[in-house]
Amino acid sequence: MNIGDLVQWNSQSHGSVTNKQGPIIAIVPPGMAPEIPEGYRASGIFGMSRNHQSYLVGVGTVAYWPRVTHLKLNKAKEEKDEAQETAEKLLSFVNGMGNKNEDVVDRIARDHRTLQQGVTRFCVAWLERCSKKHDEKDYDLRNEASCQLGKEFVEKITRDRRAMPFI
Repeated sequence: MNIGDLVQWNSQSHGSVTNKQGPIIAIVPPGMAPEIPEGYRASGIFGMSRNHQSYLVGVGTVAYWPRVTHLKLNKAKEEKDEAQETAEKLLSFVNGMGNKNEDVVDRIARDHRTLQQGVTRFCVAWLERCSKKHDEKDYDLRNEASCQLGKEFVEKITRDRRAMPFI
């Protein structure tokens, strides 16, 4: 397991069992006491050591030191990582001065039509999110035009019409 991996475990306290989950925030070498990373507070007594590598897990601002045998990797991590990586690449692209939107559009237009439908599904989802941000007044001058366009799109195109079929 590595720093950033999402893990989960069951914790027992005062007669009840709670499922906890969060990212690994530190690796504790064998024979060493854990050091609590800045921004976290310890969930219990941390002055001892263990004879094997162990992990600190962050849940909110609390650092936990669960037994390694109790930890399970969160299986949704791989899917989340791919989505996170895709979002970061897209954001990096649109942040570049002089990005070539038309080149990307041309490339997609040459690809498989089922994939083109998937891109449209993605764009519709983004416009729906922009509409929601507009409704929640979660915008400023930097993204106001996007939120307004999303709002107009959702008002003019019915939910049934916005639903892109999987063919």
